[in-house]
Amino acid sequence: GSDYYETPNIDRLATEGILFDNAYAAAANSAPSRACMMTGMYTPRHGVYTVSPPDRGDRTKRKYIAIPNVEDVCVDFVTMAEALQEQGYQCGHIGKWHLGDDEDGTGPLSQGFIWNVGGNRAGAPYYPYCLPDKSKCHVGLEEGILGEYLTDRLTEEAVSFIKSHSEGPFFLHLSHHAVHTVLQAPDSLINKYRNKTPGKYHKNPI
Repeated sequence: GSDYYETPNIDRLATEGILFDNAYAAAANSAPSRACMMTGMYTPRHGVYTVSPPDRGDRTKRKYIAIPNVEDVCVDFVTMAEALQEQGYQCGHIGKWHLGDDEDGTGPLSQGFIWNVGGNRAGAPYYPYCLPDKSKCHVGLEEGILGEYLTDRLTEEAVSFIKSHSEGPFFLHLSHHAVHTVLQAPDSLINKYRNKTPGKYHKNPI
């Protein structure tokens, strides 16, 4: 519906599929929302109320005592992927996880996924969306190309997962980082939108 940004594939999905125009997220930011979706629990049950320490920021302006927060989903909780895995689904996670690490048993591979590309405790990519340094890559992205756009790379990994699991039931959880700052896009896209007439509601080429 944007009068500036072009999303033909999303528009086609909305036209040919089912469009939900009255819904809500279980939390106001990403980690608790993802924890709710993965576990089917509300925040008081899984304990992920926010990202990072809940008392971050300027304490002199805080008007309430921040509730204790956990940052990892407990391995004892049954996740969506674990439930689907029991029914024969091959489950893959690609992109942002922000609910723990595989190294300590709280990452995607410990929560019912057999494929994890990029998912760990970090809430943001180790590098900006255009890869400058291979040494700072997330798991599964070590073979990146210098200057590679992270959003495109994650999408390519998702296509690869779908193709390699298309013979049976599968569940793919693709979680792009690009909804977050920093705002960054390939030069070709930025130039394209800089040359467009700004819309009434949208005008940022990045």
